[in-house]
Order: sequence, then structure tokens, then C-alpha cells
Amino acid sequence: MSGERSDRPELTAHERALVERVAELYAAPPLSPSRRVRFDARLAERLGAARPRRRLLVAASLAVAASALVAVFGLRTLLPREGEGGAAVPTESTSLGVAAQDDDAILAMMDPIADANDALPEDYRAISALVIGE
Repeated sequence: MSGERSDRPELTAHERALVERVAELYAAPPLSPSRRVRFDARLAERLGAARPRRRLLVAASLAVAASALVAVFGLRTLLPREGEGGAAVPTESTSLGVAAQDDDAILAMMDPIADANDALPEDYRAISALVIGE
């Protein structure tokens, strides 16, 4: 760490002493030699057992991905293609009950707005006149 710069601010001597004191107060008590041997053995056992779980997770992920691909390709073959005259696909509607592709038709029916204030409801125009003075 001699050449690296940290984004952390440098601690003063008082702050460093406080950090060391807190670390001493919250440090775990030292393990007895027999407990240390048991701890090391269980740790080695858990580290060795992690590999099969990881392999199982990778295998499960691959199985899910493969089944998703099969489902996508299966649905693609079952759905009618354009020009085949199949049933109309339902469209998702907005909160106003208008289908998304109908937006252009609605905009085409609207008259152009000369002023942005004309697009506001009458209540908003009244508030705007009071606040802005227009």
C-alpha cells in the first residue's frame, strides 16, 4: 500500500487511538488450541463442500436457461406469423384504456396547440395567472 492513495481522509492521532480502542473492546476472545483445531477443521470442511453446491447451482441455471429457450422457440412456432390470418393478438392498453398503437391516431385527431397554456385545464391557467402573472 505504499504507492496507493485512498479516498479515505487521514485519521488524526486521537481518531486512530479511538479506532484501536474500539477494536480492542470488540475483539473476539482468543481460541483455545483445541477449539482452534476444530474451527480450522470445520472451515476446511465447509470450503471443500462449497464446490458441489456451486456446480449444482451452475447446472440448475443451465437447465433453466435451456428450458426458457425451448419455451421461446416453441411459442414462436405456435404463434401465427404475419399474413397467416391468425387471431388478433391483444394489445396492452394504457391506464386510460387506449391501446399503445392508437396514440398516433389520437394525436392526428387533435388540433395543433398554438400556446402551451391553452393545453392546460382552466383551473391550472387560473393558478398560473396568480403565481406567474400571465
